[in-house]
Amino acid sequence: DGYSRLTLQGVVGCLRPFFRYGATRGWCRKGLAEAIRSPRVYRLASLPTGPSWEDVKRLLALTEGNKRKDIRDRAILMLLAIYGLRAGEVKRLRLEDFDWKAELLSVTCTKTRKKRIFPLSRPVGDAVLRYITQVRPRTPYREVFLSLSAPIQPVGDLGPIVRKRLRRLGVVTAHY
Repeated sequence: DGYSRLTLQGVVGCLRPFFRYGATRGWCRKGLAEAIRSPRVYRLASLPTGPSWEDVKRLLALTEGNKRKDIRDRAILMLLAIYGLRAGEVKRLRLEDFDWKAELLSVTCTKTRKKRIFPLSRPVGDAVLRYITQVRPRTPYREVFLSLSAPIQPVGDLGPIVRKRLRRLGVVTAHY
């Protein structure tokens, strides 16, 4: 009736001990508890599905223009798609996280707060650099991505940026 395997596994985990106890009290036949089978739950089954790589390429193609919003969104989308960063990690990127000379990107993990160092891919670096030099306003904020309208401040939730562009492609995903 539409219940997930994980939900059913939890229900079975409650029913089996109940029927084992019931058998000791004479309320039901012995062995009934062992007859209740739990569904198999696959380790990665709960991961949200994302867009296909073809959809991601189409999504990035929508941002190839010269509009300020397209330039900013392209850099954000490339960081999400190429590096698999979480929205919060992209949102918290600071100017000093990019080492342009060594071509490295330093990211603070959302969950562990540990720094991860990535080689800076040329297309991603070019997209971010284009945003910083052509679109990003001069401001005391150190966050890389800023709102495009006044008042200028660090960009908020990235979900609407991604969702709106995916909807234009007719793509609906469980995540974003």
